Amino acid sequence: MNNLLTKIIIIGFGVTLSCQSLAGVKLADVFSDNMVLQRDKPVNIWGQADPGEAVKVTFSEQSLTTVANIDGTWAVQLAPLSANKHGQQLQVTAQNTQVINNILIGDVWLASGQSNMKYPTQGILNSKEVIAKGNNPLIRLLNIKQKIEKQAQTKLADKWQVSSANSIKQFSALAAVFSQEIQPQLDVPIGIISAAVGSTSVEAWVSKDVLQSDLFAPAVAKWQEVENNWDVYEAAYFQEELVKHQRYLAKMKSQGKTIPPKRLKPPTKAIAPHESRQYPSGSYNGMLHPLFPMTLKGVLWRQGEANMQRGWQYQFLLAEMINLWRSNFKQADLPFIQVQLPEQKRAVAVPRDSAIAETRESQFKVGTKLANVHTVVTIDLQQQGDIHPKNKIVVGQRIASVALNKVYGIDKRFSSPVFSHVKQSDTTLFVYFSDISKGLVTANRKIGSGIQLLQTHDAPVGFAIAGKDKVFHWADAKLINNVAVLSHRDVKQPLYVRYGWADNPEGLNVYDASGGPLMPFRSDTLPAISKGNVEDKVRMNR
Repeated sequence: MNNLLTKIIIIGFGVTLSCQSLAGVKLADVFSDNMVLQRDKPVNIWGQADPGEAVKVTFSEQSLTTVANIDGTWAVQLAPLSANKHGQQLQVTAQNTQVINNILIGDVWLASGQSNMKYPTQGILNSKEVIAKGNNPLIRLLNIKQKIEKQAQTKLADKWQVSSANSIKQFSALAAVFSQEIQPQLDVPIGIISAAVGSTSVEAWVSKDVLQSDLFAPAVAKWQEVENNWDVYEAAYFQEELVKHQRYLAKMKSQGKTIPPKRLKPPTKAIAPHESRQYPSGSYNGMLHPLFPMTLKGVLWRQGEANMQRGWQYQFLLAEMINLWRSNFKQADLPFIQVQLPEQKRAVAVPRDSAIAETRESQFKVGTKLANVHTVVTIDLQQQGDIHPKNKIVVGQRIASVALNKVYGIDKRFSSPVFSHVKQSDTTLFVYFSDISKGLVTANRKIGSGIQLLQTHDAPVGFAIAGKDKVFHWADAKLINNVAVLSHRDVKQPLYVRYGWADNPEGLNVYDASGGPLMPFRSDTLPAISKGNVEDKVRMNR
């Protein structure tokens, strides 16, 4: 009996091994029908096969062979490809064959960040304009669903789609507008990948290895405390939610209303701490890691709200993230276009320090320290402090304008002027700028008006100056030959100047005539008020 059992176990084990050996070759999940491969660069192709198995990859008259590693992974690199609007086949062969159809060759962009990048097209202002342009077979979309993981993943369930009026509705509005702006001008296919999660901090978008650095230590330590005391946190969360529901039910009852049956749903599965959107490395593991090392044209990044109380620190965190992504995508100079934070909260009557302004400064500084990092200014759009502004079209158009200017070098007209230096003469400051395209002007902008300006002759708004007492006052300002001339009756010897330096700097009106808003700045190096904020309050966003 024992011998028979042993034979059965051995046979069963052999069958298991046999099944494993017949698993066959498979491309990484990011490769699917209707995708776009990057033009004019070596293209990484990778996947899985049985260890030691010979793998052949064929695409566009190129044929490459390799052997799967001991862990079953394999990779090849196609020679640079020219743009092609006609669908082609990618074929990988070993014991079996896998074929991917309808592949175009063009530019592939990754759009990532938090909720303002994820915000769907159908919910924005003038969404019909974007949806009407949705039927474009030369634009391909990959919409990666939220997936928070404790360990790095390789599997990806989402598939590429041809852009249509239907598929664009749930896709990132910023990414959709961006692709619709650049595709006709470049006249090549555009592939755009959306991987964004609301409320995520930078810590959610980096690897565990990067989190070991001192920069990230406070946030990681806080999350370790959460994991170790999850029962306590969950009980507190449950109690808070219970009180909310009791208040809601009491209000409904007092109004003689009942809960609609369709809103009554069974509870979902229990939530573990690593499933929170704030979990360090969670979004990176579940949504980015399956993409590595895909060949890209560039990255669009819209994030910062979740880190804005640590504005000074953000410059270091963001730089670490960019360097990590560039390393994992195997493109040391991969362009990053980041959208600077818009106005937040309420306007204030007098100038004062702002952690949010320091976050914007950090965003800009990353672009001065790392090559190929470009900043899109949005502080002038007057969204009344809405955390989810619906005017996505103008922002998407600005991202496209910056890409065409800075990445493609084919349209140099659009520019956001940048502070250069300041000179003091008696009671006046003279402020000089760089990156001027068509000259400094004051202008009004209507919501939804794109990058077109209505120039005015109004005095510049948003400049503040201070003397050695470091007390800032709104300046009397003029623009003379692209120089800002500033003074204030209570500042006899001005030393410092700031522009747009507030949570919500209302009424900013200085632009380049090309349409680019003046970049917010400060000339001083006074201590940042957010420098001591090494961690945000942990939010259990579930």
